[in-house]
Amino acid sequence: MTTDSDILTVSDVNVDFSVPRGTVHALTGVSLSLRAGETVGIVGESGCGKSTLAKVLVGLQAPTSGHVSYDGQEAWRLSASQRRKFIGRHVGMIFQDPSTSLNRRMPVAQILRDPLDVHRLGTRASRDRRVDELLDLVGLPKSVADALPSQLSGGQRQRISIGRALALNPRIIIADEPTSALDVSVRAQILNLLMDLKTELNLSMVYISHDIQTVRRISDRIATMYLGRLVEDTPALDVDDNTRHPYTRALLSATPSLLHAKTPISLEGPVPSAVNPPSGCPFRTRCWKATAECAETMPEPTHDSAHPDHVFRCFHPVETQRVPSVN
Repeated sequence: MTTDSDILTVSDVNVDFSVPRGTVHALTGVSLSLRAGETVGIVGESGCGKSTLAKVLVGLQAPTSGHVSYDGQEAWRLSASQRRKFIGRHVGMIFQDPSTSLNRRMPVAQILRDPLDVHRLGTRASRDRRVDELLDLVGLPKSVADALPSQLSGGQRQRISIGRALALNPRIIIADEPTSALDVSVRAQILNLLMDLKTELNLSMVYISHDIQTVRRISDRIATMYLGRLVEDTPALDVDDNTRHPYTRALLSATPSLLHAKTPISLEGPVPSAVNPPSGCPFRTRCWKATAECAETMPEPTHDSAHPDHVFRCFHPVETQRVPSVN
């Protein structure tokens, strides 16, 4: 659902790759919006197109078709140099593994200064001050400024990655599995840092992960992807009992809970090929609710009558467990 407050709009984006065996349909008809100050989480299995979508959003992957707009500015209609400058100034990226996304030969201070140098912002003295500000912002002492990434822990390296993403004061952050390469004990610290920064800096964020419970904790809305398609977009508070798409329910059932007993939903059959996706709904080959109708066409987006921000694409949605309101 697109509104006047949206600062990012993705409309019917497709990304195809040519391979020896045919064409990989990495993204198919993806439409998504992000409001100012909002976090949208993207969930799905490996290979569903999450990281491809992230690359499209930060200008690293051109869509085969479709539109990506920031505050009404169509990013892929700009020249390459204009796009690099525009997206670089307004969108920050946090990559999955800081040990490979940070230059191992650069000291921390230079890593944080690099975006400022590339975009020629401020004076030398103001850039040095900005480095100090960024270290403080991500909770690191100034003493690490001269260290190399290899001399830091995984959590410290990811804090540097976050600082680099914030160097140019972007309005939007794209976080692609930012905690998956970290020790379990460090993940909560990084999540808490991201949530604090979102509030402090009024950031908008696209948070990508295969862990739906982590995404639920940090997000305002959760978008579920399957085989390159967006199949459900729901408020995070509604996720546990009121998601409608069978695939989202299957993801939730695979996540253990300390509070409630869960029966895992078993999905039979292999994940279909992105080179030769099924007709109709891509999930139908593994869905326990699928009928012949599901093979004919992809379901149109349906708005949940109880919540206008809840959209799903399914002919046979799961019944909700929503508690009726008391008047």
